[in-house]
This record gives sequence, C-alpha cells and structure tokens, in this order.
Amino acid sequence: MNRTVSISLEASSKTILVIGELTFTTVASVLDEASDISSSHS
Repeated sequence: MNRTVSISLEASSKTILVIGELTFTTVASVLDEASDISSSHS
C-alpha cells in the first residue's frame, strides 16, 4: 500500500499543514520539505 504525505504553507497564519500519515518512512521527507518551505518564506 502506497501512503503519501503532503505539506503546504498557510501563509496568512504562518502554519505548515501536514496531510497524511507520519511514519518512520515518511517523516524524513516531510521534514526536508518543511525545511525547504520555511527557508523560502520569512
């Protein structure tokens, strides 16, 4: 079964929204993507 996680930035509230199941398999990629998003927005 393929599980996916998506993240997005809610700019008005400065919140990163994570949709999906965080597992040991998905958490590393989510952290990397969240870091990229947060560094591109101040």
